[in-house]
Amino acid sequence: MAFSIAILSLAPTFAQVYPASEPVNRAAAGAYSLRNIALGEPRFANPDLYNLYDQGGSPMGLLETHKERLGLTLGLLGGDRATEGDSLAMGHHDYYLPQLAFFQPGVFGAVLYFQRESETYQRLGGDSLDFGASRFGLDLAAGPASGLFRFGFSAHARMGEMEYPGDDKRVVMEVPSLRFDLGSRLHPAVEAGVFAGFGGHFDSLEASVARLERVASMTLPRYGAVADLGGTPELPMLGNLVFEMGTDRFFGEYKQANGTGIQYPIVWTKYWTFQTQWMYPVDVGGFRLQPALRFARRSESVQGYEGIKGNQNPFKKGDKIPGFDGDHGTTDYGLGGSFGFREMASLLIEWETSGHSFDADTNEEYRYNRFSLGLEQHVDRLPIMHFPEGMRLALRAGWTWREERKERPGYADFQFTPFVPSPLVPTYMTALTGNPNSSAGYGAFHLGFGLVLLGERVTLDGLFGFPGQVERFAANRTSDASGTEFGLRAAYHILN
Repeated sequence: MAFSIAILSLAPTFAQVYPASEPVNRAAAGAYSLRNIALGEPRFANPDLYNLYDQGGSPMGLLETHKERLGLTLGLLGGDRATEGDSLAMGHHDYYLPQLAFFQPGVFGAVLYFQRESETYQRLGGDSLDFGASRFGLDLAAGPASGLFRFGFSAHARMGEMEYPGDDKRVVMEVPSLRFDLGSRLHPAVEAGVFAGFGGHFDSLEASVARLERVASMTLPRYGAVADLGGTPELPMLGNLVFEMGTDRFFGEYKQANGTGIQYPIVWTKYWTFQTQWMYPVDVGGFRLQPALRFARRSESVQGYEGIKGNQNPFKKGDKIPGFDGDHGTTDYGLGGSFGFREMASLLIEWETSGHSFDADTNEEYRYNRFSLGLEQHVDRLPIMHFPEGMRLALRAGWTWREERKERPGYADFQFTPFVPSPLVPTYMTALTGNPNSSAGYGAFHLGFGLVLLGERVTLDGLFGFPGQVERFAANRTSDASGTEFGLRAAYHILN
C-alpha cells in the first residue's frame, strides 16, 4: 500500500486538496486580491468572485469585471515565518511590476503583466535553499457588444532557478496555461463557453559532479466548458459551473556521473473535474443576506509505465508496470454566505470539507477541512463620518484556517515543490516520514484596508497578517512556524 500511495503522490494533479479552477494571473484575480486575503480568503462567499475569470479561469470573464478603460497596477505580497529558535526560517515574496489593463467593458479586455517571485528556506547553522522566478503573460477577451460571440486567449510562462548549497541548481521552465475560449452571452443572465489548451512544466537539476536530473509534466489534452448564470433583477441568483477533462503526463530521468542513470516511471493521470457554486441574495429591511453553497468533484485514474531512456515525447510510454495504478476521488462541499447591513458593513463566512479516497492495493480515505471568516467596514458610509468627495475607506479583518497535506509547505498554492525527492534536495524539502496524505494545519489572522481617492481613479490596498503552520524540520520531525505577512497594492485608472 505504501508503494501505491507513493505512486499517487507523484502525479502533480493530486496536490489539489480543494479542487478549484482559478486564473493563473493572480495579480488580476479577485480570489488572490489583498482584499480577499484580508477577508479570510473566501472562495465562494464573496459575490465579487462570481464570474468566469475568478471561478473558471476563463479570460472571457474580464469583460464583466472591470469598469476602467486603461489602468496600471503595482504591488507586492510577502511573508516570513520561522520555527522555534529560528531553526528553520522561510520567506516568500511576490512583486507585480507592473500590470497593464486595457478595457472597453463588455467588448474588449486585456491584462498584460510581469511578476517576480522569490522563496527562501534557511536552516540555522545549515544549508539554505533559494528560488527565484519570473512570471509573465497575457489574458485577452473580445466580442461584439451584443454578446452574440466572444473569444478569449490566455498565455502564461514562468522561468526561474532553485539554488542549492554549492554550485548545484535546478532550472525551471513552465507554461502554466495556454488556453483558448469560445462563448456567447445570448441573454444578460446567461453566458456559456467551451475551452481547450494545455499546460507544461520542465525542470532539470544541474550539479557540479555532472549528475543531471530532468523531470517534466504536461497536461495535454485539456478541455471543458464553463457557464455563468444570474446577476440580473429578473434572476438575482448567482451561479458558476466548470467542467474540465484532460490527461497529465509525467516523465523524467536521473543521470549519474558514470552514465548509468535511472529512468523514472512514466505516469499518465486521466482526470475530470466538475465544480459549481451558487449564491442567492435576499433583502430584509436594511440587511442583505446572501447564502452560498459549493460542490466539486474530481476523479483521477493513474497508470504507470516503464521509463524510456532519453524520452522527451509526452505521448511515448513503455510497458505497463504491474500494480502501478490506482484511482483517486475528491468530493468537496461548502456552505457559507455574505451578510451586509446598509452597505456599511459586511460579514463573510464559509466552511468547506474535502473528502479524498484512494483505491490502489487497498482503500484509504482522508478528509480535509477549511474555515474562513471576514469582516469589512466601510468607514466613509457611517453617518457620523464626513469624507471628502471622491474618497472612500474600508477596514478589513479576517481569519482563515485549513488542513493541507503534510508534504506541502502550506504557505499558499503557488510555491515551488520538486516532483520527486532528489538526493541533492535538502531534507526539509522532501516528504515527511509517514503517510504524506496526513494533514497539517495552516492558520492566519489578517488586517487590511482599502482606500479610494479621486473618484475611483486611485486605489490603495494594504494587508498585514500573522500566519502559523506546521513545517517540516528534518527527515522525521516537524515544528510549528509563525511569522508575519504583508502586502501593498496601488492601482491608477488612467482612463475611466
